[in-house]
Amino acid sequence: MAGILFSLAAAFAWGASEFLGGMQSKSSRVLTVLWISSVGALLVGAVLVLVHGAPPPPVTEIWPAIPAGVLSVTSLVFIYRAIAIGPAIVVLPTAAGAAVIPIIWGFITGAPLSIVPLLACILALGGSLLASGVAEFTKLSDSEKQRMKISLPYALFASVLVGAYFILSKAASEVDPYWTVTIARIADFVVVSGAILVVRVFRKPKPGQLHGKALLIAGMAGVTDIIAELSYALASISIHTGIAAVVSSMYPAVTILLALLFWKEIPSRIQTVGLLVALIGVGVLASI
Repeated sequence: MAGILFSLAAAFAWGASEFLGGMQSKSSRVLTVLWISSVGALLVGAVLVLVHGAPPPPVTEIWPAIPAGVLSVTSLVFIYRAIAIGPAIVVLPTAAGAAVIPIIWGFITGAPLSIVPLLACILALGGSLLASGVAEFTKLSDSEKQRMKISLPYALFASVLVGAYFILSKAASEVDPYWTVTIARIADFVVVSGAILVVRVFRKPKPGQLHGKALLIAGMAGVTDIIAELSYALASISIHTGIAAVVSSMYPAVTILLALLFWKEIPSRIQTVGLLVALIGVGVLASI
């Protein structure tokens, strides 16, 4: 039960992070948004390990956290870019397909899901796709469909990166989940800072700056992101990685519903049904 709750917390936090970061990336440069969010996440990570109190584990044991951090921030580059180009109702559900990768990995490594959890995962993931509004695709205008074709490769690549992140984060979290997310954020910060340095030296226009409300939004995107990462890390060592990944990957529904609330729109009937189906799937997983 605790693992499911952690996974749900990850879904809500990632949904909020994607909403905040994606919204800000529409009006600001992606690298700038990512750098500010990585600083916010790194500050939270520092507090986490200080409160945790345990010394950092040996690099030989915690090393998967480093590529996990690189994959995490790289996936955000592609997700934010996809959201900035195409309709979120198509981009986000595509990126959420990452949950399939840990399930496949489980079959490969000899830890497959049994039939009931697998069916419950399908319910949860399918319901979250409906709740995120993917069924609204037919209502898109021709220009939106054209933008979707451009953004879809970004979202698909992001889903592969996130799926690999799920597996690596789980491996490192078995050693220490708190140090896992903090080390991942350090790697995140180094990668983004390096990318900004390269852009400043070799490219124009240079990354811009954020001020006031925009700065706060980008920072909160990072804070909610590391909360999601820690929640997933704790979930992945409590329950099967595939289940933790599926429930955590319900975040597109959260992002879209937050967008609807922000724009004061009412969820469609299909979105409401999708949310109920997803909750049934989660309920079955929690009862196993």
